[in-house]
Amino acid sequence: MGSFFGRGENRKPQAPKRAYKKSLNELVPPLSREVEDRESPMTAPEVDLKGKLPAGVAERLGEVLETGGRALLANPEEEEVRWFALHEDHIEEIGRSPVAEYDHQLFLLESCRDGAITFRESRYRLEAFKAFNEFGDRLVLQFFEEGRFTGDEAIERRQENIRLVNRLKPATSLTARNELDIARTIANNPRPHSFVDILLKEEVLTPEEIDQVPAGADFELRLLQSHIFPRKVAALALAHYLEVDYIDVEAAPFSKEAARLLDKDWELEKQVVPFARDGEELKVAMADPTDAALLEELARLTECRIRPYCSAAQDIVGMIHKAHKRDD
Repeated sequence: MGSFFGRGENRKPQAPKRAYKKSLNELVPPLSREVEDRESPMTAPEVDLKGKLPAGVAERLGEVLETGGRALLANPEEEEVRWFALHEDHIEEIGRSPVAEYDHQLFLLESCRDGAITFRESRYRLEAFKAFNEFGDRLVLQFFEEGRFTGDEAIERRQENIRLVNRLKPATSLTARNELDIARTIANNPRPHSFVDILLKEEVLTPEEIDQVPAGADFELRLLQSHIFPRKVAALALAHYLEVDYIDVEAAPFSKEAARLLDKDWELEKQVVPFARDGEELKVAMADPTDAALLEELARLTECRIRPYCSAAQDIVGMIHKAHKRDD
């Protein structure tokens, strides 16, 4: 079987990197053992996993195992890699590392695949699978307590882990940069109602989940960081908070001609993309539709009357790449 950690051939050399989307449920690798009896407990050689992980993640590894952690998820984003611990019913961020080091980290971790680590009096076998993320291949490194799972039981657990990752940390969730952008937009645009009111009204979070975040400065940012927010849900909640229109640019009618009124690199930097033009009016999807300076610059560059819409930053980036892709 090929390496779980090899770089995908479908990756495009653009920033942020894009990849073909596949359901995590389609990425269940076959059992890699050829000699072992699938009805017998697993065995594996001892490896040094901690030496292959970023410092902060390595320090949390024992805690993850002790609290019943099922896997580690390495999730590359635009500027950094976020590391998460996967549990039965939740996922938690346990560290970050520079995205420039990610390929090397995958290379190091490859030597641990199908090995085992010892924690206290237990040994944990390691298995991995790769899923496609918008910014690169994301890795899930799974733990199987040796002597507890047979080969067939490990397959079932692996499939359940994939379902948990898909549910608890979907590829469509906010990136760290998105969280900062949304929190900054809220802070710069005070309203009579609060962003929390919107989240409660639309049942995005429960009162109990909100109460878990201590009150104080940067509350909205800490709230976003404490939960996994699907990006479209977060963008829609932001639009309702700002009392502006929301647009899902992935689903709406889209004009390449409108998007190409502006330079691609400029659009990527500003997180903005025109998606329709009606006479002198230009409809524009923006991560922050209240940015007066940016609205003024858009009007000057396009010589149009700008009608701003709020949209998810990652969706905007995706549509920019799509709009500027060379026509065949």
